[in-house]
Amino acid sequence: MKRTIEVSTAGTHLSIKHNCLILSSDREQVASVPLEDLGTLILASQSLTVTSAVLGRLAEHGGITIVTGADHQPEGTLLPLRAHSTRGERVRAQVSASRPLEKQLWARIVRAKIRNQAALVPDGATRTRLEKLANSVRSGDPKNCEAQAARSYWPLVFSESHPTLNSEPFRRNRSGPWPNNLLNYGYAVLRAMTARAICAAGLLPELGIHHHSRYDPFALASDLMEPFRTWVDHRCLELAADGPSELTRREKQELLGVYDDPVMLDGQRTPLFVAVERAASGLALAFVECKTGTPALKATERLLLPSLPADNAR
Repeated sequence: MKRTIEVSTAGTHLSIKHNCLILSSDREQVASVPLEDLGTLILASQSLTVTSAVLGRLAEHGGITIVTGADHQPEGTLLPLRAHSTRGERVRAQVSASRPLEKQLWARIVRAKIRNQAALVPDGATRTRLEKLANSVRSGDPKNCEAQAARSYWPLVFSESHPTLNSEPFRRNRSGPWPNNLLNYGYAVLRAMTARAICAAGLLPELGIHHHSRYDPFALASDLMEPFRTWVDHRCLELAADGPSELTRREKQELLGVYDDPVMLDGQRTPLFVAVERAASGLALAFVECKTGTPALKATERLLLPSLPADNAR
């Protein structure tokens, strides 16, 4: 199982020795991690030093590096570019994907997202309404069921976590007050994880099926991560029970634990990061099969998407 390492101690120096990541302070080694065990490296201090060998060798082993800013939120990501064995075929299929295929894929993603949101809300009536809304999603989501679900989901999902949120319904806003800071960090890590899986599957992360912003270099990750957001929400719910706070090291470590959270995928229980990898691989197969003549709706069945285990639902 791949590990996530966050380095936040000022003055730490990172280097490579004997296929291990070496962390040193005042020229004394303080930690060593085999590169083959490392999936994500988070550089969370403004006064670290790191060799180019660290970045290159981690990418060579399929790992990603995330750099955070002064506000401790992720600012940049370094992804591995080592090609999948059939990357050329997959990229050509992705680039030439038909609009009907993209719309069917997006509908499948939205349905999964809303169903996971329904499993997390505490109110039975809202849960039933969201489940019905998920079943009503059509190709391309023309009625914007995703936004309709959000309007029901967000005011309720944090309502029992803290008294201040009961009096003022929570609004999801990236620049909004707590606990938006927790969600921002968790989503940024999830997005980087998804982008890594997309690259490993031989696809272009810039080319989305629904998100097409000229300013989004990981549009496909923005698409594919949607059904997985609920696991970050669940982690944030647990942290929110302690009341408002800044984003501390403890909270970041808790949010990084989402990598290993249980997911139901194709009837099997699996860690979230494995489910993300399988979803990316399935998406690539959907592109290829549709290009070779499989009907769009049938090809979308290759895209396996997650559901919350019963013990995670509220």
